[in-house]
Amino acid sequence: MSIRELSAQLQSKAQLELHEVPNRVREDIDTIKEWIHQQTHLIARTDDQWILSFLRGCKFSLERTKTKLISYYTMRVIEPAFFADRDPFKPELQQILKAGFCLPLRKLSDPEAPRVLLFQNKNNEELLVINMIKLTLMILDILINEDDNFVVGGHVVLQDFKSVTLHHLTEISPNRAKNIMNCFQHAYPTRPKQFHYINTPTFFPTLYGLVKHFMTEKIKNRIVIYSESNVDALYQSIPKSILPEEYGGEAGPIQDLIDYWKRKVEDYREWFLLDQQYRCSLVNCQNDNIADTDEIMGSFRKLAVD
Repeated sequence: MSIRELSAQLQSKAQLELHEVPNRVREDIDTIKEWIHQQTHLIARTDDQWILSFLRGCKFSLERTKTKLISYYTMRVIEPAFFADRDPFKPELQQILKAGFCLPLRKLSDPEAPRVLLFQNKNNEELLVINMIKLTLMILDILINEDDNFVVGGHVVLQDFKSVTLHHLTEISPNRAKNIMNCFQHAYPTRPKQFHYINTPTFFPTLYGLVKHFMTEKIKNRIVIYSESNVDALYQSIPKSILPEEYGGEAGPIQDLIDYWKRKVEDYREWFLLDQQYRCSLVNCQNDNIADTDEIMGSFRKLAVD
């Protein structure tokens, strides 16, 4: 069985929080794999590790895992711009990589800690929202594929809004905002723990108002917004030992992180090119699974015609 062995700490967390039963993992993976092969209109990855990440993200509920997989691959039909042309060497993605927009921190506060994802723009360039979303989803795919702390321990978001401009608001229609939130909240097998927002602009209430209606209550309750006067409180949740120097941390310059993740994403080029073949036919997946999909993600049919 081609899956990674978890550390003792993460294995304990997986069993306690995700209901993982080690001697049943093989059976669960095979059950999902067989189900995928039976779905005429679903073309999905069947790597053991990939399926296991979805099982863990769904706390080993087989039905939730099936629904999540359908949601994940159907989103490629609903918002193809998020998933098309994911060649990391394309100029628009190179721009995002060089800016270091999405940077999972390499250090952890402890062996079973969630992965911290830093969102920022070192170059203060005007980046297109669609490209930022695309690159973020590419990095999430990498983390789902190879980062056990991200999959089992979850993740914490640190969002620096310093370079966010009013122009970004014009790029996000209400329907696209809905699809973005559905993608992150319902299509990906992730475990978001906290959201820390710093350097929020004066128009932040408008930006937040655009997306909050599409957030789950659980997500809303996990957001912490820092003013300039209390930003030091951030270190109570994200220790300095894992943060880059530019954020008052002790983990080296941010350029090291940017260089690391630029190389990492580029090394995944063949993976992303092959990944283009995987998808779920929107109409047929809806017809076969509409009850489950409506319950977890909302009606794909409505999203498609809004």
